[in-house]
Amino acid sequence: MFGLFNKKDADNNTSVSAEWLAQIHENQQRFFDFLDKIEVRMQELTDAAIPELTEMRNNTEESFKMDFHRMKSGIDGQMENIRKKVYDVHDDKILDLYHEIKHNYSPKDKERDLLDTFRTDCRNRYNIFEEKYQVCSNAINATDYEDYEIAYQKVLDEYAAIKDKFNCKQCGSPISIEKIFFINVHLNCSACQTQNTFEPSTQARMVQHFAQDLAQQRAADLYEKYQKEDEKERFHYHEMHPLKLSLNFEKDSKIKAEVEAKIADLEAKRQESIKNTPLFRKEYLHKKFAEWKKIIPDLADHLETRLQNELANIEE
Repeated sequence: MFGLFNKKDADNNTSVSAEWLAQIHENQQRFFDFLDKIEVRMQELTDAAIPELTEMRNNTEESFKMDFHRMKSGIDGQMENIRKKVYDVHDDKILDLYHEIKHNYSPKDKERDLLDTFRTDCRNRYNIFEEKYQVCSNAINATDYEDYEIAYQKVLDEYAAIKDKFNCKQCGSPISIEKIFFINVHLNCSACQTQNTFEPSTQARMVQHFAQDLAQQRAADLYEKYQKEDEKERFHYHEMHPLKLSLNFEKDSKIKAEVEAKIADLEAKRQESIKNTPLFRKEYLHKKFAEWKKIIPDLADHLETRLQNELANIEE
């Protein structure tokens, strides 16, 4: 995949300056070696940070939460420094050298092919680093995650424990709590008709505040599906852009036809993403609001109105 600059290339292209050919070969190899080492360092940093961050995040004491945010901020800073260092090296040792040499050659010169391959190979390797960086960054960010299912299960367990243990304040007869309440409610005693006030716990009251987050969490698979489709459209667009620019300099009809075919294929894929994105977003919204209604059924009518408003604002 990489390392196209060797002695054979130099022998077959006598017009190529031996000095800059050796220089781009050396810079490419050093760049790859540098990325190999920095990726190891980045992975070691990630592997060491995740267990500590996870332990701090799961601790309910306030002091541990503060320690978590301080530590994560420091890790994020180190990750950004790694990323910036790679960017600077790529800019300085690859792009600057490429632009310095390319002005001496026209797009049709064989030397430009070598230069373009040098830039492309280094950019591909840079992209591999970016992918690994995103994996590490996402893993670190995932430690700052609250599982709302855990909080909701505590409410369900609490409800199961108290639903048959509430008694009338007047006659002592049992009053069944038929569902989870999130605010104070008045319940009549079937025995003496006395009105009793039931006060839900602080834990139960909080459900209204995290219900939407829990619903989104349950619909995360469809949200990710929608997001990926939305990103495809932009990805295909950026893939087409350099191909379209290359047609301005291409005189070979055969090569031009091949490039135009690639552009047409990418445009078809882009249009497919444009078509699918609103459909996937609607699919996600339907699931999110369905889960939201299950969590707080008393708000079903209100939530249905919100759902229809959001669906109406999606352009197809």
